[in-house]
Amino acid sequence: LAVALLFTALTLLVLMRSMFQLPWVLLAAPLLLYARPRSSRQVLAALVMPVVLVGGLQLKNLTLFGSASTSSWLGMSLARLTAQRLPRSETERLVRDGELSQVVLVPTFAPVEVYQSVLPRRPPVGVPAFDEPRQSNGEVNFNHQVYLEASAHYTDAVLVTLTRYPTVYARSVLQSLIIFFHNPVDIGHHDANRAAI
Repeated sequence: LAVALLFTALTLLVLMRSMFQLPWVLLAAPLLLYARPRSSRQVLAALVMPVVLVGGLQLKNLTLFGSASTSSWLGMSLARLTAQRLPRSETERLVRDGELSQVVLVPTFAPVEVYQSVLPRRPPVGVPAFDEPRQSNGEVNFNHQVYLEASAHYTDAVLVTLTRYPTVYARSVLQSLIIFFHNPVDIGHHDANRAAI
């Protein structure tokens, strides 16, 4: 039961957070097999459902969107920790040299219209959730198809950045860990809410 609960928790984590992918689930299996060698059948049996669920989701995303990630925003999320942490002058040089796309100069999760100014416009697919730049309440429609293409460019930039500047990612992760252990009130994200209250 404990093994099944662990794999269930890992599966839910992968399905809810874009930074976690199928390898997180798969990495738990050898650790459990090492810790519980006599329960190998139970461990492998408990692994089947998470692999089917997460693997099925990734296969669906690969088929529909051309990316096996569990999130179409994975490239954008990782770019915040890598390519967008480079000095602006270095990013501009890499764009000029053709190593990075011009999309990297756009802040992640910018409005649809900003990405449409640097990416070729695609024909509408006929589904408002993919075609409309704004939701009915006027907020940015993060389901718009432009984010798939932008995220692919960011993913390429992430790979270049990780290869050339691995310490940038390491520093970002360290900074994120420090922030994680601080009181959220100290970070400043809630200042506007506090003023409104």
